[in-house]
Amino acid sequence: SDSDAGDNLISETQFGASSILLETADTYYITVKDETGAFELDEVITGANGGQAYIKLINSNTLHFEYITGTFAKDEVITGRNNGFTATITEMKEENHYLINEEYNVDTIDEKSQIEDFENLDNTILDFSESNPFGDAGKET
Repeated sequence: SDSDAGDNLISETQFGASSILLETADTYYITVKDETGAFELDEVITGANGGQAYIKLINSNTLHFEYITGTFAKDEVITGRNNGFTATITEMKEENHYLINEEYNVDTIDEKSQIEDFENLDNTILDFSESNPFGDAGKET
């Protein structure tokens, strides 16, 4: 069967330059309030009820994550493993989006163009176009 992924594709510019590709299965996000500090990417967060998850993307007060074990609930306090910061969950939803990281540079200067590679390689090539430096077979000298 055909599927239309258009609604599930989100440009990285919507979430910032640190967007990463997330699997569509078991991916969730929570909105938090009363943060005591900044959570970190790939940090494990633990809820007061024992649920644990990896933070996969941070967008202001929204944390996108994948569960390790258990679940979270609205108004539950979560704690970051790396730094002990806490926050209270105000909203929680499952998502089915691919977050695509588009990383490219636009520049007017080619730092290492292909011509430089050929310039360095041509010193190792023997040129037989004028004459054979080893002599021409069957030709008297």
